[in-house]
Amino acid sequence: MRRKLLAGAVAALFALTSCAQPTGSDTAEGGERTTYKIGVLLPRSGTYATVGRQNEAGVELAVGEINSTGFLGEGKTLEVDVQDTGGEPARAIGVANRWTQQSDVLGVACCVFTNEAAAVAPVLPESGMAMVLNGSISKEPLKQPNVFRGFPLVQAGDTEVTQAALKAFSPKTAAVVFTQDNEGMVDAKNNVVGVLEQAGVKVESVGTQAADTSFAGPATQVADAKPDLTVVLLLGNANGQMIKELRDRGHEGPIVADTVASAKDVYNVGGDALVGSLMAIAFDPNSANAPTKNFIERWRAKFPDREPDQVGAIGYMSVWLLARAIKQSGGADRKAVADGLAKVGTVETPMGLLDYSVGQEPKKTDPFSLVQWSAEGGGTIVPWDGTAAGVQSRKASG
Repeated sequence: MRRKLLAGAVAALFALTSCAQPTGSDTAEGGERTTYKIGVLLPRSGTYATVGRQNEAGVELAVGEINSTGFLGEGKTLEVDVQDTGGEPARAIGVANRWTQQSDVLGVACCVFTNEAAAVAPVLPESGMAMVLNGSISKEPLKQPNVFRGFPLVQAGDTEVTQAALKAFSPKTAAVVFTQDNEGMVDAKNNVVGVLEQAGVKVESVGTQAADTSFAGPATQVADAKPDLTVVLLLGNANGQMIKELRDRGHEGPIVADTVASAKDVYNVGGDALVGSLMAIAFDPNSANAPTKNFIERWRAKFPDREPDQVGAIGYMSVWLLARAIKQSGGADRKAVADGLAKVGTVETPMGLLDYSVGQEPKKTDPFSLVQWSAEGGGTIVPWDGTAAGVQSRKASG
């Protein structure tokens, strides 16, 4: 209730100021805007700072490309205000409320994690500001108007890889390990459990907490149960920790992992224990898709010591989506940008062909890629052919 009252007060304040012409260094003579400002919320500090930094690298790459190519028009640039949430919803709300009072902030990309996105989602739309999700996989924030997802929902990919695993391994039992205090991961778990149970598989769900730093207990529980198939759906690097804990306890069965487990940081945590872990990914580093190749080439030129991954691609795409909305609408004000998001249409992206004309949730019109970790090159994503024989052997890698 207090949050609703605060958001209402902010919206009233915004209504009194939003009609003013932009002033200051962001306008040219005659009042035409030359700088378009957006805000980005992500965790630069805290437990998942490595994820936030990867996302921010994608944001930085997009801003540089948008401005260097003159995408918004001659003499027009995109400015981004990146703020650290520390993974704390209260901090995210505080920054979002401040932005609602700054009429030059036209839209926001938020938030890498669902708990933050769920907290911010009710605040920005009430001020007329559009919000693009740049990481959260929950459907809940999209119940608010003006909230759009900047990437394809991974649950469809979870379905594809789980169905492939069912065909490859014919499991009778399965364990699903998930982050139980994160709405997005609960959604992902429910989706996977539904797919498995529909196929007649007996499923045991094992919950963890987002703040957990050790997974010895859940890993022991799963290893002792000896399921025919294990699915790991955790946040960020926790996927690598959990899979390593499982393998350290002698768990040799096939493992399907969350799409974020395709990040090199996750492999760096789990090492060769991740070899053969199966995933469905929208951002495939092996893709011949031109936007994917462009993203990877630009990334490696700018960040030679850091591998491009899905988290970085999402940060990149969220900023590009807002830039497209600004260009589509002319970026006159927040309402124009929000309206522009609904008119972006179908776009080739580093995650394939996405159709934004279907609503707030873009539709991925091409399939996800089925991949796995290989020990090659100190950890490389390689294709999985969907068969048991096609799974990389950890013993061979060792």
